[in-house]
Amino acid sequence: KRLTRPQKYLGYGLALFFLAAAYTVLSSAILHEKSILMAPYISNFTTLAVFLLFATGLKEELRQHEIDKNAAL
Repeated sequence: KRLTRPQKYLGYGLALFFLAAAYTVLSSAILHEKSILMAPYISNFTTLAVFLLFATGLKEELRQHEIDKNAAL
């Protein structure tokens, strides 16, 4: 089954989330307490990036729907 654009962008966002989580875990294992300083920045960036990716996918889906609707008329 093919994924729609919002689903693809959400998948990209989830991949980014897991990448950020892995980076946080590895940096905490290597840098110990120093990694606590970077964790809020990484989580804020990841949240914003996931939102933007999914919003972009929804916008593209809506645009494609409008194109298909105009073609049907």
